Amino acid sequence: MAECIVDDCKRKPIKKQLCEMHYQRVLKRGETGPANSRYGFIKPYINHLLSQNSNECLEWPYKHDSRTKRPIVCIDRRTRTAARHLLIKKTGRDPTDLQAAHTCGNEWCVNHNHIQWKSSKQNELDKITHGTYLKRGKKMSVDAVREIYVSADSSANLGRKHGLTRGAIWRIRTGKEWGWATVGLEQPKNIPKSKPCRAKS
Repeated sequence: MAECIVDDCKRKPIKKQLCEMHYQRVLKRGETGPANSRYGFIKPYINHLLSQNSNECLEWPYKHDSRTKRPIVCIDRRTRTAARHLLIKKTGRDPTDLQAAHTCGNEWCVNHNHIQWKSSKQNELDKITHGTYLKRGKKMSVDAVREIYVSADSSANLGRKHGLTRGAIWRIRTGKEWGWATVGLEQPKNIPKSKPCRAKS
């Protein structure tokens, strides 16, 4: 009977001479080993990170979440963000009511000096301070929102520049979104405030 081409695997091949498990691994990660096989030195690398005393943001060279793009680790069959894992190792605790927050504002950073336990509310306030607050699925800086609010440029031009729809530009200009970020700012008088028409499908 035919067997999977991976060493020591006796399973029946289903595609490209690979069994179901190894074929799925190749599809997802481009290799046949388990999630941590390529990263057999992840634990030593984490210890190395914890020994660093740098003030620079440090990038995670390994696996990232496919949706959020945040660095993640899978150790002892448990997956969490690399930032949280580092903080657990550093502090010796894993509080379920606190988040691993980045004081640098860079959620991809793995410098343990830039990560602290904070409540969800504190973390969201930090995001506002850093200009990385997430609104309606679009990551925008506060500076970009304020630029849009006071600009006399057309919605189409601003949309192209910032990767937003004209509707999103209109919501910022009218204060329906990000109103807290534009308090006290004055707009040019000739800014169009009418809602953009939606094309018929």
